[in-house]
Amino acid sequence: MAYAFNIETLYSKTDNGLDIIKLYLSNCKDFDKALQNPKNAFFSPFRQEDTASAYLINPDKKLKSAT
Repeated sequence: MAYAFNIETLYSKTDNGLDIIKLYLSNCKDFDKALQNPKNAFFSPFRQEDTASAYLINPDKKLKSAT
């Protein structure tokens, strides 16, 4: 089955996926601060935590391994 979009097309049409993240997470506490500075964390709606622990990562930045 052929899809109309591949990952490269999806990223190019959604500002590297940021538009999708904004659509679903823009109402999270401190999300606006995280957009301004990627070192700022915001509260994820998927976790029950007392401190902000979700970050926006630039697509060209390598993630550190947890191991």
